[in-house]
Amino acid sequence: VRRGRRKGAGKRAVQALALIRANPGITIPLLAKRMGIKTNYLYRMLPSLEQAGKVRTEGRGLVCQGGHAPRSVSLAARNNGQSP
Repeated sequence: VRRGRRKGAGKRAVQALALIRANPGITIPLLAKRMGIKTNYLYRMLPSLEQAGKVRTEGRGLVCQGGHAPRSVSLAARNNGQSP
């Protein structure tokens, strides 16, 4: 039995999905910059999101596959965590 949370179920995965949804075609380096994390983390996390059918690569960027990000995360991602 595997312990811990499911892959792609963490706060950063949700934040990444919200940013990808708000910015279709966003590249991994730009996504990492907007999230304030290193690209290495995204390169480790994104394959599991792709296997789960949540994101796919399109050209050099990423796009979401259906569904919606939680509204609070979407707004925070759009404002890059800053107040309007």
